[in-house]
Amino acid sequence: MKLPAAVKRLVLPAIVIAGILTGITGVRAADYPTKPITFIIPAAPGGAYDISARLLIPALQKALGVTILPQNFSAGPVAPTQLYKARPDGYTIGIVSMPGTLLLQLMGSTDYDVDKYTWLGRVAHETYALAVAANSPINSIAAMKALGRPVSFTSAGPGSTAFAATQLAMRRLGLNAKIITGYPSAPEYILGVIRGDGDAVITNLTALTPFVTSHQVKLLLSFDDGNAVPGVPNARAAHAPDLAKISLDTLVGAPPGLPPEIRKRLSDAIAAAIRDPDTQARAKTASADLAPGNAAQAAAVVAAQHAFFTKNADLIGKP
Repeated sequence: MKLPAAVKRLVLPAIVIAGILTGITGVRAADYPTKPITFIIPAAPGGAYDISARLLIPALQKALGVTILPQNFSAGPVAPTQLYKARPDGYTIGIVSMPGTLLLQLMGSTDYDVDKYTWLGRVAHETYALAVAANSPINSIAAMKALGRPVSFTSAGPGSTAFAATQLAMRRLGLNAKIITGYPSAPEYILGVIRGDGDAVITNLTALTPFVTSHQVKLLLSFDDGNAVPGVPNARAAHAPDLAKISLDTLVGAPPGLPPEIRKRLSDAIAAAIRDPDTQARAKTASADLAPGNAAQAAAVVAAQHAFFTKNADLIGKP
């Protein structure tokens, strides 16, 4: 049937645009996925983000019907930059650490914009905590204040969530303290406290739990306002409720410009993978605190962290 000229003027541009978009993404939503998907992890093996990703991958492969290839990077801007600059075709997704990815951006040394990622969901929410070596004579925050010398904390460098959390704790708890930096990952700076490099460490509970379970460290304070760790004082009990605003959220994102149909396919698959009984069982074994959220909830986490750290930019430190 021959189309009227007026209809052609409306239809043909739409066809051309659709063709261009298909050429850019290199994939049609109806066919997606047809090949392995790269899953970028912004941490070395063994960290909280790595644990979250690898908990998810087996069920995510089942939900999508293709192989998921984990790709680890060291902490820093490389992983989020790789994700941000990847082709928006659904074949590169990744863990976005929050607020760590945001903190690097606020330091002004990145080639990405956290507000432009395509958010797919949230996997986990982590509470931070303060710990000392199990054989340490320090058994409370009061004892820490009574040392008569600066308390030394092992940590990652400026721009990391651990560094910001330690800065905030020093301020809110009124501690005379210093931070020893240079450790590449949470397990490394926890081990630093165990071997005596410093007095204490502040990091997320997933990273700390294996060392607590093996009786190598003991918890003195949990940065929540509820009952995250029974028997351990929380931020409100320490008269420092602001500490509860420091947390670690594991978000899953994709490059800017991901087509809506592919975004929905991935978001649904991630939600299904988190609900999968095998994922739940593995998470329990790893003491990982899964806290699923949809794309809108992931975006809300970013907005809240943006507001907090814009107001408290001095916590981030200098590179």
